[in-house]
Formats: sequence, C-alpha cells, structure tokens
Amino acid sequence: MVAGCGLRRARPVSQGPGEDARRDGGQREEGEPGVVLPGLTFLVLYAWPWLDRLITGDRAAHHLLDRPR
Repeated sequence: MVAGCGLRRARPVSQGPGEDARRDGGQREEGEPGVVLPGLTFLVLYAWPWLDRLITGDRAAHHLLDRPR
C-alpha cells in the first residue's frame, strides 16, 4: 500500500509476445516511424534539384526573382 492515500500499487504487467519490447531493453522490429518518415521526407526535399536535372535534362540557369528587361 502507498502510505497515506489508501491505494494499492499496480502489479507489473508481464510482457507477452508482440507487446512493446523496449521496456525490457529490446528493439522494435518495425522501425521508428518518428525518425524514418521525417528523414526520408527531408532526404527527398534535399535531393529534388538533382533529381529534377537528371529526369528533365534541363541544366539552364533559372533566375526567377530577376526583373524582366
């Protein structure tokens, strides 16, 4: 019993197969989507200019913010 409040402590839950294994020091099998998905997103955004040049073959300079003459 917890002193002063009259409540019992919860028993530890045993882990069966398929439960989160990180509580006992294991690793997740399906990966970490909170790390993988943003990493892939920023990788695609970083590589986009090079991928665009490879796909379209357009290597000309495009100065979109210059004033027209």
